[in-house]
Amino acid sequence: MVLALLVVACGGTGSTATTVGGPTTAPSITTNAGGATTAATTTTTAAPVTTAAGATTTTTTAGPTTTASSDPAVIAEGEELFQRTAGGIGCAYCHTAAATGNPDLGSPDIRGKGYDAIVNQLVNNQNMSFIVLDNGQIEAIAAYLATLAP
Repeated sequence: MVLALLVVACGGTGSTATTVGGPTTAPSITTNAGGATTAATTTTTAAPVTTAAGATTTTTTAGPTTTASSDPAVIAEGEELFQRTAGGIGCAYCHTAAATGNPDLGSPDIRGKGYDAIVNQLVNNQNMSFIVLDNGQIEAIAAYLATLAP
């Protein structure tokens, strides 16, 4: 829910009214030409701002990309995040360093799941909601995991 705040400042020769709202997030599913689906999150980082002069601006940031990066630096970043730092705790803590999963914790083997499946899990999995990642981190982790064989 977006809460709006109306601020009116009067003084001297005129007044200015500005409407400001907080960020909103909405999940979305993207289907590419090959029929594959990818979960993404679209976040409006700044609600529309309207001034008395009538100017309106909105800033929107799209969710993760739909294809895995082959850039070695991105893959290395993904490995680092997976092993040690994703959301303050490495993914390896539950999924093991080899990404083979840990049945005792209920964490699955995530090798060979594919880029789209990993992005979907990182965006939509409520079991991992305590892990907060930005789009670049999600892309890097998914790119790294896409390189692992099942």
